[in-house]
Amino acid sequence: MKRYTKLSLLLIAVAAVVFYLVSFRLENVEIRNDSIYSDEEIRNMIFNGSRLDKYTHFFAWRVNKNTKSKIPFVEKTDVEIVDKNSVIIYVYGKSVAGCVSHMGKYIHFDREGVVVESADTPLNGIPVVEGLEFLDVTMGEKLKMGNSDLFTTLMTILKSLEKNSLAAERIVFGIRNDITLYIGENIILLGIDGDNDYRINNISPVFASLREEYGDKAFRVDMRNYSPKNTQITARLIDENEDFEE
Repeated sequence: MKRYTKLSLLLIAVAAVVFYLVSFRLENVEIRNDSIYSDEEIRNMIFNGSRLDKYTHFFAWRVNKNTKSKIPFVEKTDVEIVDKNSVIIYVYGKSVAGCVSHMGKYIHFDREGVVVESADTPLNGIPVVEGLEFLDVTMGEKLKMGNSDLFTTLMTILKSLEKNSLAAERIVFGIRNDITLYIGENIILLGIDGDNDYRINNISPVFASLREEYGDKAFRVDMRNYSPKNTQITARLIDENEDFEE
């Protein structure tokens, strides 16, 4: 009798496993993505080829057990089970405002100056900051500079660029800490002193005016003296030598 009972339990267990393997296969994956990667790139990085990833609950357990993402520039990923065959993958990207070259790596930091990632190449669409020296670069901590005023200036510039949806490839601090922005093929001289936030707020209107008159060309724009009291600028077509005022 006991033998039959054990056999029955074994058959029930086998039947349950077969039922699960047949009924709980992962078929539908929705990705809600807030990162620098495409949905297809996220899919390729998260699915590691494990046979267990074919099953909804095993896949969700594997991804969710890791509290921190191993994907560069991704803070974390969460998997929500919608039904026995469907999941939603939530991807939370790290906030990146700029990067600096340091000891052969590009150190990426957020809009507060906190280091979030190190990479061999700069992230596409993120400005590279040049001409500043940093005393300490530690993951998860603020960049440390000898001149706190310059750090504040850099953070102001980055926030102003983000606010105005301007994608600068480079932010260059000169020998005298004069600031130059490289946006596309255009060069903008911000200078040393003045209201950088005000000047950056007016870059788009200035270029809209220039393009209306001269077309879609590259300009070298001098905004070093630009202020609410002095709204004149000197601009030059980069492939020509003639200066003109706007």
